Amino acid sequence: MKQWTTGSGSELYRLPNHGCNVYLLSGESGCLMVDTGIGWRWKSLRRQVQRVCQGKPVEALILTHTHFDHAMNTDRVREAFDPQIIVHEKEAKYLESGWSPLPRGTQWYNRTLMDLIRKIKYPFEGFYSIQGDILINDHFDFQGLGFNAYAMHTPGHTAGSLTVVVDNEIALVGDTLVGYVAGHSSPAFADNPDQLVTSWRKLLGTGCRLFLPSHGREIPRRELEALVAKQ
Repeated sequence: MKQWTTGSGSELYRLPNHGCNVYLLSGESGCLMVDTGIGWRWKSLRRQVQRVCQGKPVEALILTHTHFDHAMNTDRVREAFDPQIIVHEKEAKYLESGWSPLPRGTQWYNRTLMDLIRKIKYPFEGFYSIQGDILINDHFDFQGLGFNAYAMHTPGHTAGSLTVVVDNEIALVGDTLVGYVAGHSSPAFADNPDQLVTSWRKLLGTGCRLFLPSHGREIPRRELEALVAKQ
């Protein structure tokens, strides 16, 4: 588990080893959870959430998108912690159906492979059907829940991908970026690569110094600036 503290004192925690990085923003009276990881890591995830929140309620769960590795534990999180479920309106239908299509590749070779794979609904991709409580279009402010944070629409990886910006300093970017290899933060899979580039520019416009992806390490601003400059 890794922790960051913003200049304004907001505490962010990364809960690793859940199929994707799950993040918790800990406030004075509650927590904000970002994504849920894969189903077979639920018990570990629940313990980590309890450890970080220390009895404070999980006020909301926001899904950066509804691929199985991000949304599979949504029903369990609701049952255990009773948060408001927040998702982009373009992802809500997948959350309700219990299945979300995998993304396309960004290059011809992985695009060809993924187009074949997407025709098959693998059992591990599914999750329990659940309805979102708050459906976001372009922007949602968490001030009303006690957090100096907001969610914004950053499409590209999926049509309804979201980013959570904390204190205008740290952004939780879902799969809009990846952090496996330094200097290579562009995702290999995205439904719309052109939208992805637009979203990178939008991320730079937040003024954030650090970008925390759902897969891999944190990405400093200078690395995203270099990525955008290559486009």
